[in-house]
Amino acid sequence: MLPESSQKSIIESPRRGRMARRPELEIYRSCSVVGDATFEGDTGRTLTEAFVGAIADAEGIAPTDVPPLYGSVDFDALARLVETTGETADSDLLIAFRIDRWNVFVNGEGLIRVCDATIEIEPEAIFEGYIA
Repeated sequence: MLPESSQKSIIESPRRGRMARRPELEIYRSCSVVGDATFEGDTGRTLTEAFVGAIADAEGIAPTDVPPLYGSVDFDALARLVETTGETADSDLLIAFRIDRWNVFVNGEGLIRVCDATIEIEPEAIFEGYIA
């Protein structure tokens, strides 16, 4: 059985005047979490700083020792995608990257999660148990 958060929600269909079902979007990962980071908001860290810091933490190195990521990530484009309008974050936005052995997930609420793709686990929601 699907988790409760993945079950369909009932909405009223304006065209038909009756109840219809709309699925809730829930995306899963099957890789082991090795690090979490946040950007903007209270942390004052930019998306780029948080992203590089999360990769550095996963690798066990200083952020300045992370090899250049410009071949893997266009940080200007990524920042434009996750920009918020006023105070409202796009909670449905999710962007995923594969960098070497790391699966990196970024959402519109300022969260980054790094997982080790070589260590498989039972699937669970990407940001389940977020620890940053």
